[in-house]
Amino acid sequence: MTTNLLWHFPVPVFSKQLENFSGLRQQLLDLIYQNRDASLSQPSGRPHGPIWHSANNMHLWQDPVIPELVKIIGDFAAEGIGASDSSAVNSQIMLNECWATIGGFGAGTSPHNHFPNTWSGQFYVSVEDTIADETDKYGKMEFINPFPLSQTFGQPAGVLYQPKDGLLLLFPSLLQHMVHPNLTQNMRVLVSFNVSTIAPR
Repeated sequence: MTTNLLWHFPVPVFSKQLENFSGLRQQLLDLIYQNRDASLSQPSGRPHGPIWHSANNMHLWQDPVIPELVKIIGDFAAEGIGASDSSAVNSQIMLNECWATIGGFGAGTSPHNHFPNTWSGQFYVSVEDTIADETDKYGKMEFINPFPLSQTFGQPAGVLYQPKDGLLLLFPSLLQHMVHPNLTQNMRVLVSFNVSTIAPR
């Protein structure tokens, strides 16, 4: 009698590396730092610890580079969501929230998720020089295995992703994730987003 082994309940994480990113990278950096400087010049303006966080409406900012940013995120999200669910192939992608962060030495996040959103993502703008050692976890994103006691069954407790300039990630918003602290003096600049879908009529 044959013993069958089946793995169930996979969690999708989509990634895409943009080519020829240097021009767009500089435009985004200029815009993000300009917005950071303007916000800190206000009487109540101050960073939250080692991380500066923009408002969640970056996709509505009035700047020539924003439509390109929105299109990149929308096309990437549509491709990933459609690959995970064939019924969503022709769905409209709604960019609900989009924000930029700049993180210096010590910047990181504790485990969290983006519920009640459906899908969430990262777009790394300037991150490569915040990885001091490729063999450790610092400066990297970690997705936490949602299966309790996963290591008991030979599965990792989490999966590390090393950020790269121009890299996009898309994942279910319920998936717990964290960022290990930046241990360099360089700034970690990225754009985060939450998206949902509207089914075609």
